[in-house]
Amino acid sequence: MAEEEVSKLEKHLMLLRQEYVKLQKKLAETEKRCTLLAAQANKENSSESFISRLLTIVADLYEQEQYSDLKIKVGGRHISAHKFVLAARSDSWSLANLSSTEELDLSDSDRMICVIIYG
Repeated sequence: MAEEEVSKLEKHLMLLRQEYVKLQKKLAETEKRCTLLAAQANKENSSESFISRLLTIVADLYEQEQYSDLKIKVGGRHISAHKFVLAARSDSWSLANLSSTEELDLSDSDRMICVIIYG
C-alpha cells in the first residue's frame, strides 16, 4: 500500500515540475514582451532602455565596415552588411545558411531589396 502512495506522489511531483517549467517559460516570454513594450513607450527617452540603445547601435551599423561580416554586390557596388540583420529581417536567409557566405551577389536583383532588408 505504501508503494502505491509513493508512486502517486511521484506522479504528482512530476506533473508539478512540468507545470513549473511551463510557467517559467511563460514568465520569460512575458518579461521579454514587457521590456519591448517599455522600450517602445520610452522612445523619446531612448538612452534609458537597453533595447532602445541596442536598436540605435544596430541602425548605426548600416553600410559600415565596422563589424561587417558580409558583402552584398548590387550592380557594380558592394554594400557592407551584417548576417544577423539579414537573418532577422528575412524569411529566406538564416544564420545557418549564411554562416559560410562572405558575399551575396544580387546584381540581377533590384537595389531596393537591400533597402527593404536594412530598412
